[in-house]
Amino acid sequence: MLFVINNFEEENKMNDFTFNAPVKIFFGRNAHDNLDDLCKGKKVLLVYGGNSLKANGTHGKLIEALKNAAVFDFGGNTRPDFKKVEEAVEICKKNNIDIVIGAGGSSCMDMSKMIAFGAANDVDLWAFVKERDSRPDAKHLPVILIPTFPMGGSEVDGASEIDDFETGEHGAIYDMFGNYAILNPEFTYGLGKTATAYGAFATIVQLSTKVVGNFTVSREFSKTLIQTVLKQLDVAVKDPNNYEARADLMWAASMGTMGLLDCGKTYAYGDDFYNVEGIGEELCGIQYREAICIIFPHWLKGLAKRHKDDILDFMGLFGASDIEEGVQKITAMFESYGIKMHYDDFTPLDEARLSEILIRRRGRSAEFSEDELREMIHSGFKAL
Repeated sequence: MLFVINNFEEENKMNDFTFNAPVKIFFGRNAHDNLDDLCKGKKVLLVYGGNSLKANGTHGKLIEALKNAAVFDFGGNTRPDFKKVEEAVEICKKNNIDIVIGAGGSSCMDMSKMIAFGAANDVDLWAFVKERDSRPDAKHLPVILIPTFPMGGSEVDGASEIDDFETGEHGAIYDMFGNYAILNPEFTYGLGKTATAYGAFATIVQLSTKVVGNFTVSREFSKTLIQTVLKQLDVAVKDPNNYEARADLMWAASMGTMGLLDCGKTYAYGDDFYNVEGIGEELCGIQYREAICIIFPHWLKGLAKRHKDDILDFMGLFGASDIEEGVQKITAMFESYGIKMHYDDFTPLDEARLSEILIRRRGRSAEFSEDELREMIHSGFKAL
C-alpha cells in the first residue's frame, strides 16, 4: 500500500505511480486459523477493546487459534489512549514480546501498530508521534490486525493515530503498515444496526474522497463500492448473519484505505475532507465515526460552491438531483439507521472554543477559508 506519485499535471488526470502492497491479507470464515502458523512458539500481545470481543465469542476463537503461543491479554482499549500504549510497550519490553495482535476497531489496530513501533525502538515515543513523523523503513515488531468493526481500514493502511487524553494533544505515525491482516466477516455478526451503519457510512464517506476530483478509473471504482455498501448495509441490518453482506462490507472498508484508489493522483480536492472533519471531532469531543458522518453532507455542500457538477454527480448515488436535496437525503438516510447527525446531539456549541480551534488550524484546509469552515461547522448544529 505504499505508493509514490509524481508528474502531477491537473485535477482528474491520471499520473505516474508505483504501488506496493506490504500487508498480506487472509480473508474468509477460517482466516484466523492462520494465526497458529504465524504465532506458534511466540510470545504474543493481544490488544483489543471492551467486552464485546469476549461476549460475541471472537476472543475465545482467537485464543484457541493461538493455543501454541504464549498470549499476554491486553484488553480495555475502547479509545486511542497514548497512556495505554505506553503501558503496553512496557509489557512488550519486559516480557520480550515477539508479535503484537490488534483485534477490534481502528483504535485498537492503530494502537497495536504504535505499540509494535515503540517496543522495537528506543525513542521518546510521544515526542516522535507528536511531530507526525514518517519512517516507512523503521523497525517494529511484527503486527497482525483483525478488524471486528470494519470502518477505518487500519488493518491495511499505514496510519496510526493516537491521543493524549490528559493534555488533549494528538499524535500519529504514518507509513507504518501491519504485516498481516485477518479478515473474517463472521467476526462482525454481533454488530447491531447502528454499529453496522456507522461502519458502512464511514466507509462511504472515506470512499467519497476517492470519487470527487479523481480520474475516471478510481472515481467509477469508488462509486461502485459505495453502491455495493448501500445495498449490503440494508441486507446486513435485516439479516445480521448474512455472510455475503458482511463480507462485502468488510472488504469495501479495506479497499477504501489500502491506497489502490489513490494511485494516479497527487492531490484531489476530496482529500481536504480530513482537514475539515477534525474540527468537529475536537470541538465536541466525539469519535471519528461520529464526526465524519455529521460533517459529510455539509462538506459536500461547501464543495459544491466550486465543484458543482462533480458534487451533483456524486449526490446522484443517493437519488438526489440538486445540492439541497442531496444534503437532506444523506442526512435522512444516516438518521434512519440511528446515526446522530448534529453536533448538539452530543454537546452545545462553544463559539469561543470553535474560534480557538480555527485559529490553531489556520491554513490546513486547502479548499476553504476560515469563514467557510465556521459556516460549515455551524451547519452541523440543529439549534442554529
